[in-house]
Amino acid sequence: MIEDLALNYCEELVSTHGDPDCEIKLWQVNKYIGDSSNIKYWFTKVREWVSHTGSILGSVISPDGQHLATVASDETLRIWHLFEKIEES
Repeated sequence: MIEDLALNYCEELVSTHGDPDCEIKLWQVNKYIGDSSNIKYWFTKVREWVSHTGSILGSVISPDGQHLATVASDETLRIWHLFEKIEES
């Protein structure tokens, strides 16, 4: 069961799941544009984390898009590193 969704500015989607898996999944959002009436989206799973021992109640992505905070019914708050920051030269 999906508990929460968060979309960051880089076209990735984070989904958090409750019982029985209690996991976090990172998805890449793919888009195909055929013509103005034919736009299709699909998702490719990039990574997943086994997270809490209880259902994830909420999640939020940091302003820089690098971290995800989750809170769960097991009374824990966790911070996850989603991406490696790429320095532009």
